Amino acid sequence: MRPTKRELRIIELMRDYRAIRNRSFGKSIPPVENVAFILLSKSEMLRLTGEEGNHGCSLSVVIKGVQLPFIVGLAEDDGEIVQRTTLVHEMAHFKVNLKFGRDMRHGKNFNAEMRRLVRIGELDGWL
Repeated sequence: MRPTKRELRIIELMRDYRAIRNRSFGKSIPPVENVAFILLSKSEMLRLTGEEGNHGCSLSVVIKGVQLPFIVGLAEDDGEIVQRTTLVHEMAHFKVNLKFGRDMRHGKNFNAEMRRLVRIGELDGWL
């Protein structure tokens, strides 16, 4: 069976994640094997996040001391550029969450991480 367009896009996102992690995050975030990727319609994204216009979301759960896979959800209707920059955004959340605890907001730690990513050029050519 041939992979669907959605499956091919998830494979591309997994490759992007691996490359970005190697280049900009190292071991501060989980390897791609510990991450689940899902593509959601705009209505599914709205139901999940409760906010209109979200392009992505991430989730990290620890149950009884066991770290479950990190989940990255991206809006499937978005183009490659928006998906990739959203992926970097969610990876920054992973790092901040792991380093500072359950800090998934867009606070000072997250903003500092995003500035670091801009400074090292991770978003060059994508914004």
